[in-house]
Amino acid sequence: MLVDVFFSTCVMANSKTSNKHGRFGESLATGYLRSLGYFILERNWRCQHKEIDLIASDGETAVFVEVKFRTGKQYGEAEEFVDERKMNFMIDAADQWLEKTNWEGDLRFDIVAITAENSKYQIEHIPNAFQADLS
Repeated sequence: MLVDVFFSTCVMANSKTSNKHGRFGESLATGYLRSLGYFILERNWRCQHKEIDLIASDGETAVFVEVKFRTGKQYGEAEEFVDERKMNFMIDAADQWLEKTNWEGDLRFDIVAITAENSKYQIEHIPNAFQADLS
């Protein structure tokens, strides 16, 4: 699903670090997912050196979300930056979260890709971006 989000001012104008961009992108993704009826369970959940940006519930499904924020497309689409290494980190961290919480529902891995150009933010949600066998 692809949507455009418009803001009257560019909140990121003074932001210089990718960490601030990441937090801003996660805030946009959180609002977007909430608008779809998701319930946010965790933000920036860490397990050792691995992190999951957002963990949400979509009904009885735990959704592990990687948020990718880019300030243009000159280096490619945001979702292209979720490589196999990142997927494996997410799977490992998700496995730990599932064990910690005793989640008994379904699960999936989504990507929310956000591209900023001027004061316009394009949000693309990719449900089931990749699969994992966590039994």
